[in-house]
Amino acid sequence: MQGTIASDQVGAAAALKMIRSVMIKGIEALTAECFLAAHRAGIVEEVAASLKNNYPGIDWPRSSNTISNAWRAMASDAPTRWRNPPPRCASLAWSP
Repeated sequence: MQGTIASDQVGAAAALKMIRSVMIKGIEALTAECFLAAHRAGIVEEVAASLKNNYPGIDWPRSSNTISNAWRAMASDAPTRWRNPPPRCASLAWSP
């Protein structure tokens, strides 16, 4: 992500960061779930090859391993983050 001035409005940069984070975490979660299911079905290479057809710039097996490792590391503090969301979430009409 390249840094730029988001807006003259106070809080715009924080909102951008938070909303982008939601999107990235969703993509990471879908990727992790996809490759977990593929692993259980014994078709990881086939799924990676299929995804490479649509998104050739991504090294899917490497990305899935990186994402899985990151999610395992973050999972331990997820319940705390869920119970104590940032105050900004309420102002965006988002309720965890």
